[in-house]
Amino acid sequence: MDMKIFNFIVIILILTGSLNSCQKNDNTNMANIDNLYAQPLSVIQKYVQGKWKWYLSCGGIAGCDYSDNTIVDFEADHYIIDYKDGSQLTFPLI
Repeated sequence: MDMKIFNFIVIILILTGSLNSCQKNDNTNMANIDNLYAQPLSVIQKYVQGKWKWYLSCGGIAGCDYSDNTIVDFEADHYIIDYKDGSQLTFPLI
């Protein structure tokens, strides 16, 4: 009887260890990244997701535009621009 209990406990411990080791560890500490360009795409995407304030746009005939209250929200597969005039545009993230 004691051998059956011992075997049962050993099997449970082995299964528990096996299942825990199969879990995906996706907890990248973003504070310790020195060079974002050297990271894989999945890490870069996690680092830039969220809302960002758009400060300056330059180019074209108009020159530079200092944007007040323009927010860019990066999601997993698209980004949304909330312009200062209240309009909103969504673009695919490629």
